[in-house]
Amino acid sequence: MLICITAMIHNQKQSQQSIRVPKSICDLSEDVLISGIQFPGAVDRQGNAVILWVEGQSGHNSETMSDVNAAELILYYASLRNRNERNSSLTILVHENSCTSIEFVDCVLELIKHQVSVDKVIFCTKRHAEGNRLKYSQIRCYAVNSYNGLLEFFEDSQIPSACGGSYAHSQLEWIDFYKESERLTYLSQTAGNRLVTAIADMGNVQQERNAICKFLDDSDIKNLLQDARQSMEILVQNAHWLNENRFVMSSFEDVKKFHSEVEDAAVRLEELLLQKKKKIMQAARVNALEVETHEVLSWLTNKGEHALVQHSDLANSLPAIRQQEQDFEKFYFVSMVSNGIAQ
Repeated sequence: MLICITAMIHNQKQSQQSIRVPKSICDLSEDVLISGIQFPGAVDRQGNAVILWVEGQSGHNSETMSDVNAAELILYYASLRNRNERNSSLTILVHENSCTSIEFVDCVLELIKHQVSVDKVIFCTKRHAEGNRLKYSQIRCYAVNSYNGLLEFFEDSQIPSACGGSYAHSQLEWIDFYKESERLTYLSQTAGNRLVTAIADMGNVQQERNAICKFLDDSDIKNLLQDARQSMEILVQNAHWLNENRFVMSSFEDVKKFHSEVEDAAVRLEELLLQKKKKIMQAARVNALEVETHEVLSWLTNKGEHALVQHSDLANSLPAIRQQEQDFEKFYFVSMVSNGIAQ
């Protein structure tokens, strides 16, 4: 109770401030993630996503952390919902084994009531809960002491196993999935930015060849893409064990699509650059051939003029006349061949 009174005083001081919404699972400590507040992917009969409050891993429980940490965790969970579901409400399902008091839950929800909508709190307990609204947050609350009581709020398939239902959830596997998902997203974004930079460099014709070679030989990009492929393989395995979690599968499809787009872009860009590099090399060879041809033709022209001057004076002996005839035939043949090249 003392914790809650202290929390309420703290809440009043922060009445004009919002609780930080973690942008990454890495912004949350391991102790907070295994405290017993979970996001299993189940929904109630109204379609509200369920925040499950149960006994934590390895002796951890939610009351060992601050109300602010608990509030941040719930806001992070809320941010993982599908974009078209983020305006919907949450349902908080609190199991008796969580050792969490009604007062502490109320303190946490009071902190975030202006940032996320919570439709109701259901206490899965054998004890009787007085009143139909929490004292400070004024959120509707219900006390359910039987499985049939839970069926009033949940489909049979959506009742968590912690409350006697068939809906299973592993928090540790869930944590592994989202850590790997964020890692893959980072790798894909970094690789994508490198691709954009490479494409921008191609716009400079003078530096195009260097830019192409730099990209094709860039080991950093190759390593990024390879790391992303390996991360994707791990994520596929993680998602396999969480395939009943609608929010996990939605996140998985999003990151898989993003990774696929970056991977395809990298492959297409590499193919394009290889073709471009080949064309540049061909163009360079053509230019070199044109220069060489021009030099040959210039030489032949000068040589030809000299030969014609020589042949303008007729030789005065039979051997000299025959030699002159042979030299002229050579010149004629070479000039015809070079003329064909020029054409």
